[in-house]
Amino acid sequence: MTCRYCGGRARWHRTTGDRWVAIEPGVRPAAGVPRGRRWYIAGDGTAVNLRGALPSDTCRVSHFDVCPGREGFTG
Repeated sequence: MTCRYCGGRARWHRTTGDRWVAIEPGVRPAAGVPRGRRWYIAGDGTAVNLRGALPSDTCRVSHFDVCPGREGFTG
């Protein structure tokens, strides 16, 4: 998908709760991402929210958590 607010690219993934989340490309160090905002993409493409992570782990983030074009940008 292309974000209508910033023009950035993200990919939609179904969550384990049967919802959809737009995930940013690439990974980030889990230590820099707040708990509850860390995602893992399973082999079947399902987005799984990581409840806990080691500081050395990596994770993915929702585009809408880091979008520079949306109000409340936290990235």
